Amino acid sequence: MQDYGRLIKFEFILEKGDKKKKVNKKWYAPIIAVGFFLTPFIAHAASNDTFTQNDGDVHYNWGYQSPRSDISADHFTGIFNQSKQLSAGDYFVHTLADDRIKVSFNGTPVIDRWYDAGGQIDRALITNVKAGTYKLQTNFYENTGQAAVFSDIVPFDHWLAYYYPNKNLEGYPVDAKVIPPTGTEKKLFQNNGIGSPTPKVPADNFSARYTTVKRLPAGDYIIRGKVDDGIRVFIDGQLVLDRWGSGWLQEDARKIHINDGTAAWAFGKTNQTDTHLVEVQYLEEGGNSQVDFQIEPYSEATKSTSWLGEFYNNKELKGDAVVIGGANSSEKLNTINFNWEDNSPHKAISNDNFSARFTKVDKFEQGEYLFTAKADDGVRVYVDNKVVIDSWNASNGETRKVKVPLSAGEHKITVEYMEQSGKANLQFDYKKSPGPFSQTGGDVHYNWGYGSPTPDQTEDDFTATFDQSRQLAAGDYFIHTLADDRVKVSFDGKQVIDRWYDVPGQIDRTIVTNVPQGDHKIRTDFYENSGQAAIFSDIVPFDSWLAYYYPNTNLAGYPVDAKVLAPQGDTKQLAENNGIGAPTSKVPADNFSARYTTVKRLSAGDYVIRGRADDGIRVFIDGKLVLDRWGPSGFTEYAKKIHISDGTAAWAFGKANQPDTHLVEVQYLEQTGQSRVEFSIEPYSTVQNSSTWLGEIYNNTNLQGDPIILGGNNALQKIEKIDFNWQNGSPSPFISNDNFSARFTKTEYFEGGDYTFSAKADDGVRVYVDDQPVINSWEASNNGTRTGKISLTKGNHKLRVEYFEGSGLANLSLDYYIGQPYETLDLRKPSKVTAQEIDNYMSRRTNGTSPLIGYGQAFIDAQNKYGVNALFLASHAILESGYGKSLIAYRKHNLFGLRAEDSDPFGLASYFNTFNDSINYNASYVRAYYLEPGDWRYKGVTVKDINANYSTDTAWATKIANLMEEIHPYNRSEYDGVNILPKNNEPVMDSHQLPKDIPFTNYAANTKGQITKTTDEFRTEPYPYGNNKKGTLQQGTTVDVLRKDPNNWIEVRIGDQTGWVQATDLQVDPLNGKAIIIDPGHGGVDDGHAGINDGITEDAVVLDVSLRVRDLFNQKSPFKVLLTRETDSRPGNTASESLQKRVEFAQQNNGDIFVSIHANGFDGTAHGTETYYWQSRTAGNPNTEESRVLAEKVQGRLVNAMETTDRGVKDGDFYVVRENTMPAILTELAFIDNPQENEKLGSEYWRQRAAEAIYSGILDYYEWKGINVSSYRL
Repeated sequence: MQDYGRLIKFEFILEKGDKKKKVNKKWYAPIIAVGFFLTPFIAHAASNDTFTQNDGDVHYNWGYQSPRSDISADHFTGIFNQSKQLSAGDYFVHTLADDRIKVSFNGTPVIDRWYDAGGQIDRALITNVKAGTYKLQTNFYENTGQAAVFSDIVPFDHWLAYYYPNKNLEGYPVDAKVIPPTGTEKKLFQNNGIGSPTPKVPADNFSARYTTVKRLPAGDYIIRGKVDDGIRVFIDGQLVLDRWGSGWLQEDARKIHINDGTAAWAFGKTNQTDTHLVEVQYLEEGGNSQVDFQIEPYSEATKSTSWLGEFYNNKELKGDAVVIGGANSSEKLNTINFNWEDNSPHKAISNDNFSARFTKVDKFEQGEYLFTAKADDGVRVYVDNKVVIDSWNASNGETRKVKVPLSAGEHKITVEYMEQSGKANLQFDYKKSPGPFSQTGGDVHYNWGYGSPTPDQTEDDFTATFDQSRQLAAGDYFIHTLADDRVKVSFDGKQVIDRWYDVPGQIDRTIVTNVPQGDHKIRTDFYENSGQAAIFSDIVPFDSWLAYYYPNTNLAGYPVDAKVLAPQGDTKQLAENNGIGAPTSKVPADNFSARYTTVKRLSAGDYVIRGRADDGIRVFIDGKLVLDRWGPSGFTEYAKKIHISDGTAAWAFGKANQPDTHLVEVQYLEQTGQSRVEFSIEPYSTVQNSSTWLGEIYNNTNLQGDPIILGGNNALQKIEKIDFNWQNGSPSPFISNDNFSARFTKTEYFEGGDYTFSAKADDGVRVYVDDQPVINSWEASNNGTRTGKISLTKGNHKLRVEYFEGSGLANLSLDYYIGQPYETLDLRKPSKVTAQEIDNYMSRRTNGTSPLIGYGQAFIDAQNKYGVNALFLASHAILESGYGKSLIAYRKHNLFGLRAEDSDPFGLASYFNTFNDSINYNASYVRAYYLEPGDWRYKGVTVKDINANYSTDTAWATKIANLMEEIHPYNRSEYDGVNILPKNNEPVMDSHQLPKDIPFTNYAANTKGQITKTTDEFRTEPYPYGNNKKGTLQQGTTVDVLRKDPNNWIEVRIGDQTGWVQATDLQVDPLNGKAIIIDPGHGGVDDGHAGINDGITEDAVVLDVSLRVRDLFNQKSPFKVLLTRETDSRPGNTASESLQKRVEFAQQNNGDIFVSIHANGFDGTAHGTETYYWQSRTAGNPNTEESRVLAEKVQGRLVNAMETTDRGVKDGDFYVVRENTMPAILTELAFIDNPQENEKLGSEYWRQRAAEAIYSGILDYYEWKGINVSSYRL
């Protein structure tokens, strides 16, 4: 078409079939003005090629077809009258045409594209439209090919939708419509469900283009799309969001920046300020179809009361951001708690080198708030755009906290985050600060580490107040604190500790003396600055012990718990015995350490400190280390003599220090196993005045300095006798093997007379009595014997032995005795000594600890039976056995050392069942071989004569005579004219034939026991007089029971530890938790068989017998016994249910055997006892053999006890024996309807005999099973 002024020349081509013919005929037609257009008036019949429409939508996609059948598919025109009433506002005109299009608005052209283009979209803006009716016309021309025209005038913010029957917006729309905006955000929202948006569009696999124009001032915005399935968003033609693919209502949001003037290309000359073209492209694949899109100012989005998150693909928070959360998000972000590890927060964001910003507005009450941020890497926090946390650097998940005062009302919170590389995480929270932590009453023992007192408290920069006011007894107190960081303590309003500056874990102390009894106000104030936090504050009476416990073996760090221990005993000692447990629930049972602190009044002078520990111990007096034994050890005592001077504790208490006030600290190490520590400090003078020896060992040869202490009052191991053989060792771990010296002192009662002192030493020795020298041999010696004599008056005398060791072997022994006529006494003559004299002497010399106390009469009985002087026998036993306390004497009851040869004294020594046996054998042995002529051992009848062939110790006779004199002083008149006792002619067994092995009683494998009371008598061997304690066993401890020795000690195992305990402290469970089930038959409404003349009934008889059986087991044995019924009641409602309940009871209570007790009945003539068990057939109780033996044992005992006819052991198809899962029997005691047996069953005497028979029969069964029941027998 060519325009020739006011005429238009037309040329055209005719088509017919598949032929085309160019027509050269030309028409020239005048132009008729129609509105803005020049609408061609075509001559001839041109109206047949024009499609006209008045009103309605212009949404046509004719493809290669025509609008009507009378219009050709090409070279036709369309005239669309779209005049309508419009509301006031702004509009955009939007067309899509193939080929040409023009749009006029009230006669004004707004779109004029009168040239061919395949599906081009054209737009124009019409703004400030007033409400009214407007003429709108669209003119369209189709040249050739496809034909489509879409023309709409759309209000700003409304959405023009084009729909395509494919998934990639290909071709031309098949339909269109205008969708009003939704909500205040004027968003796009279309929910098609599983249907389609219009009938022309398929329900699945379609796409759509939604277009609108919005007034958007330049600035930042949040675009948010939630669609099922894919979405793209263009702002002014720029792609700002692209997620094209399947997705189930997935929300995508971005922060973008919009500049003004970027839409000019879209609207041409009609473009206006702040006007922007928004296009949303949508993909629907299958299932539900929904699109939800909005755009909102960023400034408004940040006012959200939930978090708005922004993620940037850089570390500088620059550019457009991926957005999560926000007020309009379907997925609210209520917390900031992310752990992305090595990943990123979004697929559009890199794993490393990204940043984020989170913003919200929250309403606050007035107050102080704790803001906590934990990030890997950097983090910044703002409140109302003011930075409160600024840590914009790489970090490994550190926590940052700050307190911020806030006014009441709304405040904007912003969190910025930066990730460099590696792990990525961010947590942030804020909460109102609870204020200072306060506590009234209770202990102040807190180690919060890097934490805080409560979850609401900051880990740093917090305060705490503790009201420790309490009632105090009159006396002296010390206040002791450990604090990280600051601490103050006031006592009755006076500041006594004031360290208000930061120090990590410093201990501060003061003393408060002459405190009157009554209520006192005590307050501790604490402040934590940063780092670790700990506060321990105690007010402790003098001599009480403040314990700090550490979960390691070197007192490292701060305590995990603390407590105050009351002093024990006259020496006000420290004593804590944890057994195999822990001192508190916060402390491990093994591998811990402790610090015990006290303050004591100690006048200047010499003291003995004693530390006993399993394992290690250190002691400090006024800060000076005085005892150090740090390492693994059994419960061992370490003691030392020290000198304490006044004024050495001033550094510990400052101005509060007073005379004779000293700080004592005991450090303790526990590694594994038993845990026990004891410590005492006592004046040297009180330790020295001991009836047993006090030893002082010096690390030099001149008795100088502070010695190590052995023995003495309150010692764990007393020194009863000086008889040491250190060989190449030393007396103590603190003492060298060579070049040491020692002093031993004691006070002893002596009978008046002339005494000989005999000392053997390698090397030098001195002996003093009442400071008078008796032996003085201060020179090197090879174990030579030195003697001295002294006359002593009757009464107490002070003994002192001094010793030095040069080099090589080291040993020391001392004996002293009085020369008496007893040495020449005919030992065949009887003594007038009484049993009480012997016992009293034993008790006096051993402080009541000798096991021979009470055996005085045994020596007299042996004298009378075998003809040997009782006083000699007693003295002989004392000398050889150490008052019965030697290892051989105690464990083998061998009081005289028979067969205890030097190569293996204990192993070869003879064994006697009792002390009495030992006394009697020795009496017969001495009389037969030493006091009667004819044997090579006979040398005469006196002690001196026996000495020749009995002992290599030349002083043996003198020692014996001395003991005889001490027990019962010699009186000639008691022996003058007294006849010799006759010899007992019974044969005497050769001592070589005596047994030497101790007869242990072994328990069955897997026997268990339980400690009945807490005891420290847990020893390495069954011997109570040695230094062989392993530790303490707590009440209730379960142990494996191994064997028993004749002295009533039982060997047990706990874990990997084996040791011995006294039988009185152990309850043995031979059945390892299982029980003997006794089943009294019948009961309740079921009387069973009846006796004669409505007398006794079966259920009453068997219940009484069953209760008696239980009582016997409870009184005589450790076996656990349970009854299926204990009263006149029947388990279950019916007979069959009762049987089931009885079996269930046995099984549920872990029964080991089941014994059902009944009484028989028939016609009054039958009699006797019978017992049944289940002889296994194909099912039922599998314990046939055990059941048979149990039945036989019980049956045999019952027949003998009841004196009834033995009706035998039989096969019984009874429910309780058939259906049980343990050895089970049913016994019929006798026939209750038989007159004679009825009388027995009605008698308490015969019922007790029946119970004892059943008891014994069960024991017989367990003995057959291999359990030792000998001590449980009747």
